[in-house]
Amino acid sequence: MQPYKYTIAEPPKPTQWAIYARRSSDEGSGKQNKSVPDQLKFCGELAEKEGIIVKHDHIFTENASAKKAGNRPVFDKLISMVEEGTIDGIIAWHPDRLSRNMLEAGSIIDLLDEGKIKGLKFCTHFFENTASGKMMLGILFAISKEYSDSLSEKVSRGVGTNLEKGISSGTYKWGYERNEETKLYEPHPENFEYIHQAFRMRLKEKSYEEITLWLRNIGCHRVIRKDGRKVLVNKSHLTAIFKDSTYYGVLEQAGNLVDLRELYDFQPMISENEFQQVRALANKKNKRRNKLILPFRENQVTCICGSQCFPDVGTSRNSGKSYLYIACRKKTDCTSGQHRMRAKVLMNAITKFIEKNFQKPTKKNFDAYLKSINEAIEADLNDTRKAKRAFQNQLNKAEAKLNEIVMGKFKFQQTKEKLSEKEMEIYEKEKFKLEQDIRNIKVEMEEAGKHNLLQAFDYEEFSNFVSNASEYWKLADSEQKHALIKFFFSNLVVGDGKVHQIKVKPIIEMLFVRNGGHTRT
Repeated sequence: MQPYKYTIAEPPKPTQWAIYARRSSDEGSGKQNKSVPDQLKFCGELAEKEGIIVKHDHIFTENASAKKAGNRPVFDKLISMVEEGTIDGIIAWHPDRLSRNMLEAGSIIDLLDEGKIKGLKFCTHFFENTASGKMMLGILFAISKEYSDSLSEKVSRGVGTNLEKGISSGTYKWGYERNEETKLYEPHPENFEYIHQAFRMRLKEKSYEEITLWLRNIGCHRVIRKDGRKVLVNKSHLTAIFKDSTYYGVLEQAGNLVDLRELYDFQPMISENEFQQVRALANKKNKRRNKLILPFRENQVTCICGSQCFPDVGTSRNSGKSYLYIACRKKTDCTSGQHRMRAKVLMNAITKFIEKNFQKPTKKNFDAYLKSINEAIEADLNDTRKAKRAFQNQLNKAEAKLNEIVMGKFKFQQTKEKLSEKEMEIYEKEKFKLEQDIRNIKVEMEEAGKHNLLQAFDYEEFSNFVSNASEYWKLADSEQKHALIKFFFSNLVVGDGKVHQIKVKPIIEMLFVRNGGHTRT
């Protein structure tokens, strides 16, 4: 009997994975694609989660459009390695990173059919190497092609014009200047850094008012060529700047797009990711912005017409310098005769009032004050406790809502392959808004615990403070002036360019020797 012959099957060769990341001009057109570093980060995290090891030389990146086949040498190299058997699995951020044309899309599906691609993984979509999975992949490729065609049609309207060369019409962008020969954008020697710093400030959630004031104070301006007139940056300019995708490299005019980075060595001011963060901040309704830098807010000043006044920043026509003014909320309907006035008029009046009326208090007056102030502190603490409880309730609700949508997304993914791109965009926007709300509530909770100047001093400390109140007032910054007004005065009345009344709080008035030396007790 012949011995039975058998062969020992070799264990299957482990899948050799590659990561592919791509950026092209369509990423500036409003589609929320990730930058190449972000793609690599998320693909790396996906590989780690799946227990996949990717060799360093199997990580491929390039900056090229996938609209036409044969336009990407790095992608072609990756496909060659797949056909040779060196690589048989690919990880990418989204299917449209691999292809936006049907020729290369068809090649990828053919390689799947032939078994040369054994695995595809995407950060945004689940893929299964089955007939249904390949059909879904084909649909996603078709959707990507439709988007690419739509974008192409939009950009092609500029063919035969200066725009396709990167030459824009109209007023040039703040921070840039046009080269006299090429007519292309180049960084302005001074303003480029100023506007770049403005973006940095906005990313730190500085208000438009604060950024505008800073830019004006450092003299950020541009010159009108027709008449040589200097124009300082204002809030309207800043609003337009923070909406303009040119600052990360994508110029848009009349609905047409062109990526300046692909046409010449254009120098972006910020990254696309930073631009999107600035745009997201613009969508927030932040009603506390004006409270950050200006004194005389919170209805501290009243007009003689009976309406409240508010502070704002203006520009002198003669010098071009910024100044603070106070305006009646009725504006042109104000009956005082002059609805706005320079804030320095009121500041000078307060200085004279303090110098004349704020003398060293007697010990008897101080003791009476101290009793009242301690009662006020206790009342303030009670208000603070109530405010913190209210903020805590808001915080709990916001955190519960955030947890709800995150868990909702998780549960949804148990019953569906993946969130659609539109669903993901809605989810990310709602998640971002809730996270911002939570941060804002925490800031307000912290502010609620601050009592500014509402605290008790000993007699010598307080006497010294009051005796030098006019000097403190002169040297105080905007926020300190606001606190001093809040501490000392109950009302300030202005109108017709004059100060009509400065009224001290009763609790402060009891401290001073006034009216020819008569002590108030």
